[in-house]
Amino acid sequence: MPHAVMPDRRVQAWVYRALLLALLCSTGLRVAQARPLFSTGSYPVDPRVNEARRLMREGRYVRARELADQIFASKPDSFESWYLMGLVTERSESNLPRAWYYLTGARKRLEAEYGGEDIPSNGPWRLHSQILMSMIDVAGQMERFHEQLRLISTINRLYTPTHPAWYAWPLMKLGHYRAARMRCEQALRDQPDNEDSVTQALNTLGAINGEQGHLERAYLDFVDLIRRVKQHGWSLDATYFYNAAEQAEELHRFGDEERLLLEGTHYFNPASYTNPWTFLSTLYIGSARFAEAINAVKQMHAWSHAAQPYLEQQRWNEEQDITASLLVPLGYDQDALQLVRRTLNRPDRRGGNSMNPVVTEIASLTFYRELLTLEGEREREELTWCTWPEWFRLQFQRLENAREKWSTSSRLAALIISHRRLAWALRPYGIDSRVIEWVRPILHKVLGDGVVCVEMKRLMARTGAVADRERPYLEAAIGEADEARGYPASAITNLTAAMKGLPEVEALLRARVTALLAECYEREGDSVRAMSCWREVMDRDPNVIRALGLAIPVTIENDGSATALIVARWLHASPRFNDVGGGFMIRVSTTPVGASVELLGPDSSVLNRTTVKARPNPTTTARKLCAAFYTKAFTPRIGLSQVDINSLDGSNEAGKASRHELLRAIGVPVAQPTPTPTPTPETP
Repeated sequence: MPHAVMPDRRVQAWVYRALLLALLCSTGLRVAQARPLFSTGSYPVDPRVNEARRLMREGRYVRARELADQIFASKPDSFESWYLMGLVTERSESNLPRAWYYLTGARKRLEAEYGGEDIPSNGPWRLHSQILMSMIDVAGQMERFHEQLRLISTINRLYTPTHPAWYAWPLMKLGHYRAARMRCEQALRDQPDNEDSVTQALNTLGAINGEQGHLERAYLDFVDLIRRVKQHGWSLDATYFYNAAEQAEELHRFGDEERLLLEGTHYFNPASYTNPWTFLSTLYIGSARFAEAINAVKQMHAWSHAAQPYLEQQRWNEEQDITASLLVPLGYDQDALQLVRRTLNRPDRRGGNSMNPVVTEIASLTFYRELLTLEGEREREELTWCTWPEWFRLQFQRLENAREKWSTSSRLAALIISHRRLAWALRPYGIDSRVIEWVRPILHKVLGDGVVCVEMKRLMARTGAVADRERPYLEAAIGEADEARGYPASAITNLTAAMKGLPEVEALLRARVTALLAECYEREGDSVRAMSCWREVMDRDPNVIRALGLAIPVTIENDGSATALIVARWLHASPRFNDVGGGFMIRVSTTPVGASVELLGPDSSVLNRTTVKARPNPTTTARKLCAAFYTKAFTPRIGLSQVDINSLDGSNEAGKASRHELLRAIGVPVAQPTPTPTPTPETP
């Protein structure tokens, strides 16, 4: 299932700010007595600075920016005005390089005025520590982890108490797992009652164990974190539940995953990287619980819009990919393609989570290739009924699609091989993997059947709990490769074994396997089993038939009218229907006012009915009818009773709702064409 990248084992921005509060309010701070935060003391801070901070806390970013501009204009060389510009630029605009410029300028001016880092007790030491903390935050977001470590060392040297847990996350991001683990253990040993140290240490320990493949230990770390927070009466945050849920997913404990995520939705924090609705969305999409998935995606966008602007921008990419993954099984893969093109052209920064940029690019390109395949199949369909001028246009588009798919496949293969990610790419729910599980089997087309089969055999030879969890997914991938190579008997063996072991929650992956089984049974002459599989696929995920380039067996009937004869001829030539008699039934008929196509199941139940108004020219009517029929024929039926979807038109078919209505229901603007991404998407 699609996982929604990174709100994973995240160090949150609010932790840094909470640590600042603990730091500034604690005893010491290089002075003899505790001082309240932002007290005037012997150094009066410009009251307008505190006013701007208050405005930002209230979410009034425009007014805060206006006030910051006023202060900067009146005091262009003041470290206070530079600090405030850095803060407001980060929070309101998410312009991290510019925020870094202002913050470093503020630090330089303050230290120059007071002769160095060691600010006297009657000077602006509070503001100095606050500038350093803001720089630590921005450095982490910009993935400048070496700089972040230097800043942490500086603030721990200048101010007390020190916090060893601060070092752990950037050390982990740099791959220094042993050093990061030691810092976490030191924090738990030395500061067992410090909320910020304990939560950050356990959160990072869980991330380290997960990164190193110790999934059970990572899960227990995150569960222990939730237990300790509840036990001490500390503040709960959605991140704790999200991280535990991610480990539950990797352990295939999908029930625990859903329970944890739903509990996490009760703890909104506008300054946290985490959005639990991202994982809930991917869980519901992969389970084919489409009505719940639509609601979850709407909640995901609402949660993100309510967060601080810089955080909304940090996870924009991930949330667009999740939205696209919902659109595909609903039959709106063309809109999904436009959304994913946007995300490839604008990758997000990943400083707030434990993921490597390479793995997110692999996931995005894998999904993008699947969407290009769907686009190519739609073009094949349209060739059967388009006009001659459109035929030439479509042929050119098919060449462009093939070129783009080749370029994407080449880039994807290079990333996987050069970064030694072959086993990781093929294994289900790999560490930090965002590859969609119901798309992952296409990798044999990217890496080559021989390479994949050799690696799959090695993975299948393993024993133990992890191997047992992964085996059905590997069997599904091997079966798809066997089918593509023309070995239906071997494919049936592997695909049947996969169906026995795949969890029911993997509804879309099971639908893919079932469609491949139907095709293999057809080739082996077992039409009874084939029809049973075809019908199950049409009920569960009919768009997978288009994704796999398959054709369902049909009998085509028409009433003999001019329009019906034309439509029947075009459907007979369709790449999506195999007019062999038996199987499904397609009936084409006309009336004085219109024309219609019915798609019936083997039991004569109506799966789809498409009607258009009659045009003066029968050929024009036929083209309109084919265009409408192909739009609706491979969309699932959704029971709207599962959830209230007011933006849809109230029918029980997703295809009955217009494209614009569906996208508005999900909460995103209608996709518009965007430039094709370069073959090598930039990763910051």
